[in-house]
Order: sequence, then structure tokens, then C-alpha cells
Amino acid sequence: MKDSYGSFENKVEKRVFIVGSPKFPRGTAGANYDQYVALSLMHAGWKVVILGRGDNNKDFQIGDFFQYKGIVYENEPDSSFVKYGIDLKFYKFAYDKYRITNKDYFIVRDLGWLPQRWLAKKCGLEHMCYVHFEDLRPEQFNLHLINPQYWSMQIKWHFKLSKMKKALPISEVLENIEHKYGCKTLRLPIMADPDEFGESKRTVKPDVLQFIYPGAKLNGCEDNILLMMEAFDALSNEEKAKVKLHITGATEDKLRAKLGEKAYLIDNLREVLVIHKWLEYSELIDLYRKMDFLILVRFVNPVTIANFPSKVPETLSFGIIPVCTRVGEYTQNYLYDGDNSIVFEPDSKEACVVAIRKAICLTQEEFLMLRSHARKTAVEKFGYKNWSEKLDRFILGE
Repeated sequence: MKDSYGSFENKVEKRVFIVGSPKFPRGTAGANYDQYVALSLMHAGWKVVILGRGDNNKDFQIGDFFQYKGIVYENEPDSSFVKYGIDLKFYKFAYDKYRITNKDYFIVRDLGWLPQRWLAKKCGLEHMCYVHFEDLRPEQFNLHLINPQYWSMQIKWHFKLSKMKKALPISEVLENIEHKYGCKTLRLPIMADPDEFGESKRTVKPDVLQFIYPGAKLNGCEDNILLMMEAFDALSNEEKAKVKLHITGATEDKLRAKLGEKAYLIDNLREVLVIHKWLEYSELIDLYRKMDFLILVRFVNPVTIANFPSKVPETLSFGIIPVCTRVGEYTQNYLYDGDNSIVFEPDSKEACVVAIRKAICLTQEEFLMLRSHARKTAVEKFGYKNWSEKLDRFILGE
């Protein structure tokens, strides 16, 4: 089998498969993570193939293969089969189509335990590592401990942790878990491509500041939407006239259901709040270009302490200033209050209100400085090219 970039028979020195990718390209935050890992490895001379679940966009088809930004990919159409990890048939098909051998390398994402086990038997564990992106907890799932999806995920993680000895954790908390299992690790944060869309520069501080809360998470474990809404509602009428709050990824009905008896906050903030329904990725990018601040109000719990939200490096790339709760590694090692962000203490409406007021009261010089430093952080800390050498050596076992 051949296409415009040659045969998939493994005649190159370095070829890596990212397997279990969710809805590549651009369908999920996980798909974006995989894109930057792929680009980072390609920058180091690797040939990369992404295999996962989702749609195969015919606009990206070249011959028998699909290609996005130079990354070869193929998806199995999403179904209830795939959701429960019974996607072995697809990986047997891909094994033959791409002529996979034990000379290839594998980065395992959210892959069902059956194909995980089959792939390990066919190719061995020596060239396999896995991405550890979350400390799964029952409360993240409907019905908690009696949800079969939770236990299916636990089986998958147990197999990875007990069998594979190399891991790519996104935080120190997750890295410590792998070390208990004797895993070799490379702590790899969520990366970004700062050159893809470029910086959204500002020359003046606008009269009305645009805040965005993207990809609304309504599971009640991570983002404290109620506290965020209460904080904006606590602003004076004069302050409210100086801000807009954009929410993406949730309808008004879902927000009302989430807020319950506090749903009146939506009505109180009618002049401030802009609720965007489903946005195509290109529409989200257009919205980012207009934004000034990311607002990210989080709970403090094992999930958020271990987590690394992809929206942080993604928005930093545009020069958007994070206004966020002090929780997680990104506020320990990457975001600094008054330098490239505004960071406030958790579980406090008063602290959140103060943070929003800080944003409102920034001088033009301070505003432009924070935006410049936010962009610089994306380029120097999260840009995928900065991680190419480390990732290359880790995958090769050096």
C-alpha cells in the first residue's frame, strides 16, 4: 500500500503508533493532545500514525489513507462497541493495513483492554508506553461505583499500570502513581502549537473585557460553575458593564439544570452572559481571538489536583490571560499571579470576585504585559517543539 508519502511497510528507523485516540482530528481535547505529541515526534524525525475512534473526514483522504497536518490517521466509527473497549477487530485490521511489527513503537491512549492485551502479545511490551491523563474516581461517572464504564476503565488502567513499564503522565501526582508500579516516566504536560493560529495581539485594553469559560464541564467534580456565576453576580452594576462572560460547550437548559435552585443567576447575568451552543473548532478559534481572559474556577479534590486542563495552554497561545483557582500543577509550575495570570485561592466566592476585579482594574500597561507573558509561556513552556528531544529519547528508551 502506498500513498503520496510512501509505503507503510516499516523500512524507516522510527515509526510510532498512537492508539486509542478519541476523535482525531480536533474532535476532543484528547485528540488535540495526540496532535501535539505527534507533531513533537515528527519534529524529531518520527513517522507517526494515529489509530482511534471517530469519523474519517474525506477532505483529508489521500488514496487509502487519511492525513491531517502531515499526521497519518485512521478511525473506527464510534459505536457502543467502541465505548466499551470491544474494538479488537479494528486493530487487527490496522495491524495488517499498516504492516505493524515489533520494531514499531506504541503510545497507548484510551484503548480497550482486549486490544491492549492483543497488541501486547503481538508486538511485546518493550516498545509500548501509555498516556496517564487522569486519576479516575467513581464520582466522575453517573451512578458512581455501580457504573460499568467506571469498572471497564479501571480494568484498562490496571492492565497498563501492571504490565507496561513506561508512562507519560501529565502531572506529578500521576507520575508518583506510576513510580509505585516501577514505571519509567516522562512527565509531559498538555502541549500546544503556538504557531498554528498565532497570537491575538492587543494594543489597548478594551472598555469591555471578554472572559471565556470553554468546554463547560457539568459533572460536578472539576469546575465550580456555581461559584463562578455567583462571583460575576456579586459585581456591581458598574463592574458588570465592563465584562462579558462567554460559556461554550453547554446549552442554557443544561446550565439551568446544573445550577438547580440557583438558576436565577443566569437571569441576573443576562446582560453579561453569552452562552454559545456547539461550536465547530474553527468557530471556537475565531472566538478565542476576541477573548481577553480565561476564567477557570475549580474544586480542590483528587481529580483536579492530578488534572492538567488542555484549555490552559490552548488559550495561552492566543495571549489570553488565565484567571484561575490555585489547584493543580499548572498553577504550581507554569502560572504566576501578576506575571502571566491572576491566581486566586479555591472554595471562596470572595477570592474569585477579587480576582475578577483585579482583571477589571488592570492598567493598560499591566494588561498588555500579562497578555505578552501569557503568550510567552505558551511558546517557551508548552510549544511542542520544546519537548521533541525529551520525547524522542523517552520513546526510544534512552
